[in-house]
Amino acid sequence: GRIYEIRYEIFRRKFFIKFLNNFINQLTPFFFYSIGGYLVLQRDLTFGALVAVLAAYKDLSGPWREMLAYYQRVEDIRIKYEQVIQQFQPPDMVPVDQLDGEEALDGMLPATLDFSNVAYAEEDSLPVLDGVSASIPTRGETAVVGPAGSGRDEFMQLLARLLIPTAGRVRFGDRDYADLPESVLGRHIAYVGPQSHLFTDTLRANLYYGLKHRPLIEAQYDEHGRAKHEKRVADARASGNTEDDPDADWIDYAAADVEGSEALEKKGLEVLEAVDMAADVYRMGLNGTIDPADSPQMAEDILRARRAIRARLRDESVARVVEPFDAERYNMSATVAENVLFGTPVGPTFALEGLAEQPYVLEVLEKVGLTQTFIEIGTKVAETMIELFADLPPGHEFFEQFSFISSDDLPDFQPLVVRIAKEGHGGLKAEDRARLMALPFKLIPTRHRLGLIEGDMQEQLLKARRMFADELPGPLRGAVEFFDSDRYNAASTIQDNILFGKIRYGQAGSGDTVQALIAEVVEEYDLHTKISAVGLDFSVGVAGARLSSVQRQKLALARALLKRPKLLILNEATASLDGASQNRVHRTIRRLTADGGLVWAPHRPSICVDFERIVVLKDGRVAGQGDFASLDRDGSVLRGLMAAE
Repeated sequence: GRIYEIRYEIFRRKFFIKFLNNFINQLTPFFFYSIGGYLVLQRDLTFGALVAVLAAYKDLSGPWREMLAYYQRVEDIRIKYEQVIQQFQPPDMVPVDQLDGEEALDGMLPATLDFSNVAYAEEDSLPVLDGVSASIPTRGETAVVGPAGSGRDEFMQLLARLLIPTAGRVRFGDRDYADLPESVLGRHIAYVGPQSHLFTDTLRANLYYGLKHRPLIEAQYDEHGRAKHEKRVADARASGNTEDDPDADWIDYAAADVEGSEALEKKGLEVLEAVDMAADVYRMGLNGTIDPADSPQMAEDILRARRAIRARLRDESVARVVEPFDAERYNMSATVAENVLFGTPVGPTFALEGLAEQPYVLEVLEKVGLTQTFIEIGTKVAETMIELFADLPPGHEFFEQFSFISSDDLPDFQPLVVRIAKEGHGGLKAEDRARLMALPFKLIPTRHRLGLIEGDMQEQLLKARRMFADELPGPLRGAVEFFDSDRYNAASTIQDNILFGKIRYGQAGSGDTVQALIAEVVEEYDLHTKISAVGLDFSVGVAGARLSSVQRQKLALARALLKRPKLLILNEATASLDGASQNRVHRTIRRLTADGGLVWAPHRPSICVDFERIVVLKDGRVAGQGDFASLDRDGSVLRGLMAAE
């Protein structure tokens, strides 16, 4: 009803303004005609003068309407501008000088962070914390525990100043914690919550993020780059934006207790190992790429490792799990596409998804006489896939593991196969031919065992391979990096360069055997650290989407530990880790923070049995403070939490 009344009032005013505008528009001509006509009759005004006045008035309405439209636009823009300003100036914003200040902390943190009658409530809701008074040591180990609804999460965020109390005060020595500048808080206190945020960047950039506060080393520019930089600074100064150079080196190496980027990289890998993520980073490095022009020594070491692998292939136990690339042999463990290209695509030109429509590839297949064969094989593959997977629900895991056709595309192939059965291949449209020809490119004989890529077909594909390489047009030569046993393939991963072949399908334990073989030669040629460093350049995706939740938490922990905070605040930061990994990480964290302070809200209270101090929360209030022995008694909150674990 209220909304109706508001709309009704808006329309009333709107049409009143229209009426008033029309009335005013007609009122003036009325006076012109009535008074002007009277004056003409009285011979006080000539008829020509009256006509001139009326003609001038007719031209007056255009500028008048433009003025009204201008006024309307001005008011509309003013309101929108005020709305935008309100979005960027919400209540309780942190003062600018608190963000930009460069105040340094002289010595250690104060002995305690003191909560004095602190309350916290979300807007228009009941208080989550009410009347909390506690002293949290900034040195040693303190645990904060409490059941669901105790306000523990909010307490930990208040401790890290991610939230501001709605009542009461948190004291930082003789200062209000809320007034502490970011230059102190950001450098000396670290917080890791249960769902830490990662930036859309590399693993390295996220790991070093806690060390970046301001530009410390100027970027080096050539003449053109310097001109662009100076223009950017001038534009920033004119518009009131920051003049800080994003291309400068912002990393505070002293905060990590290192000198230079190489030492920081080594320290970063050590911290990742401390949080049990070193193996993941190493695997990312194996699946990463390097440019041999930038890392010639590493590329040469990888080629030496490749030759060591080839030497080990003389061993039958190794030869049965790896099928090396050979320019004169068809690789039964590789796809048809990989066998024809005999190289790694660079860019989208020869990407697997578009090979069936790539003009040069189609030309090669036509010259070798494989075009119709590919269509027939594609038809057989489609028939087989429909027969096997037609009854499975969309999204079933078998589509990803075994099918060439996705669950979304399968319905499109069904009528196509039926039409071919009735009419043959003669009347196929270009898009249908491309769909069918795309399927054989995905075939791996030893994996799919459909009997479609046999002896004569393999010889034809080898002929296509040779023709593809020999007749490749100049403009396309950069679109594929051919396999060469004596050259590093910049488009392939490090693992593929070391192995220079494919893992054979159908051999029990082949994956583990190959990984052990690679690990052996990696250690032999001292490549482990270099490969892990390549893993640091792995792109984590949007907000870390390419990492698992466990990996995201480990990276957040490593980021916090790398900057060596004086106080580390952990809020269920290891809850997503498995038991064995938790125990290792817990021991490491306590060892690395032994000289500073650790405040931990563990997901299991038993973790904190030997902590120096424990704060117990219940229903938004402090239910107890002290060591474990004094709080672990019959009927206590801590005893109940331990029993429920």
